[in-house]
Amino acid sequence: MDYYTIPFEQFSGIRPWPFTKLPDVAALNRLIAEEVVTALKEAVKQRRRLVVICPVGPLDYSYWAEVMNREHVDGSALVTVNMDEYLAEDGDAIPESHPLSFRRFMNAGFFDRLQGSARVPADNIVFPDPRSPDRTTAFLEACGGADICYGGMGLTGHFAFNDPPEADSRATPPPSAIAELGVLKFAAKARPRCAWAGLVATGRFCLAARLPSVCTNC
Repeated sequence: MDYYTIPFEQFSGIRPWPFTKLPDVAALNRLIAEEVVTALKEAVKQRRRLVVICPVGPLDYSYWAEVMNREHVDGSALVTVNMDEYLAEDGDAIPESHPLSFRRFMNAGFFDRLQGSARVPADNIVFPDPRSPDRTTAFLEACGGADICYGGMGLTGHFAFNDPPEADSRATPPPSAIAELGVLKFAAKARPRCAWAGLVATGRFCLAARLPSVCTNC
């Protein structure tokens, strides 16, 4: 099936998920920022934390910072879990000074822009640890799963560095492990937002962090 030829009006008949058509990327970023802040306010009312899995690439987090600053929300209730990061040849995460660093991207585009009560504590900012790949999974399981997971599809159809499965093959979520890039071709399904997460990669090595499923109806 060539999904690029399917009219938007037919999407819901192919996949049982709600779809929203927006005029441009700016409108998408505004919508998501408002969605996150609305969910964060509700979490604060319930005296709990909001756990959000974040990708680098498809989203502009400056929109989040703008809304959080404007509405003076409590950033201490927000927990972000980045789904991936590049690794150096020695197996450690690349330094934040590297232009491809996802930590650098998140700090410059989001965390460093937050002001006052909207600031997110450092302990609430989670990145995959290449020296302890299972830590992300364990953290999410301890939280009872993620409340929201955002993701975007790459040019090859990949999610979080996971290429689509080969034709007639069965996609199985990998365990948390470091492997040669390209060996792990599957993504772990992170729910309840039906997004995908779970792989950290470099030019040669990748780290798959299997995320728990916390919902059964998507």
